[in-house]
Amino acid sequence: MGGFPEVPIAVVAGVLSGVITGAILGIFLWVWQRSVQRATTEVFKVELPMSSRIQGPEFKFGVIHARNDDGTIINRVNWFKEGRAGRWHAAIRHPRNIGFQYKCFVDYGSSWRSDEVIKWLAAEGYKNPSLGGGKPNRVWFILPDKPTAADPAGFVNNHYYPE
Repeated sequence: MGGFPEVPIAVVAGVLSGVITGAILGIFLWVWQRSVQRATTEVFKVELPMSSRIQGPEFKFGVIHARNDDGTIINRVNWFKEGRAGRWHAAIRHPRNIGFQYKCFVDYGSSWRSDEVIKWLAAEGYKNPSLGGGKPNRVWFILPDKPTAADPAGFVNNHYYPE
């Protein structure tokens, strides 16, 4: 009976040391992956100047990182956040030294009609506002004064060329 309590204590100690070691290794791996990601990617900032007539809780602006120039399809949505002086900002993390295509959109509330939203975006100077695939109540548009490129399906998107 004297040896019986030592076995569970040894087992508990072994399990605890394994859990602690696993947690430390998991944290180390996460830090390593983040470091590699930061070293091999960069952030591209997209800016939308916006008048007050198309702001509000009924509108949510986003940008989709559609594809990289190496052919990788991404389709990751990044949401715009309000900045200073009526400008909205979103950030796209992408591989260094590889261009990519992106396209902005606005999701609008059910009390609005798509033709009204399209008209307002055009009045703001955005190019080719239109309905498209994806979520209902979404209008896509091209940023003016930014390069564009067509994807293999023929859709025109804004394009970032690496420097």
